[in-house]
Amino acid sequence: MRRGRTIPEKGQCALHLVIINRNSSQGRGLMGINELKALLDHRTFCGARITYEEHRFDSLSFNEQAEIMQRADIVLSAHGAELTNAIFLREGSVVIEMAPFAYYTG
Repeated sequence: MRRGRTIPEKGQCALHLVIINRNSSQGRGLMGINELKALLDHRTFCGARITYEEHRFDSLSFNEQAEIMQRADIVLSAHGAELTNAIFLREGSVVIEMAPFAYYTG
């Protein structure tokens, strides 16, 4: 067993989604998160139920951020510095990085 991972009971397979959000009062938060969470409450993916937690890393300590990333099977975050913490993900975890419509880096 890897550190930070719990083994589900037989027939209780789960995927854990970590949503890293920003302060929406500054106009930089992810849109549609409440709708996404409502959809996930009663869904499964390939037979696995989906659990989730939402965090704002700007108010958490370094250790708290690392611990949260260790729990994640999937991370959903806006493009930005918060994704530096991806170095703490377990092998096989997935990152979904969101960028504004028509975002251009060149």
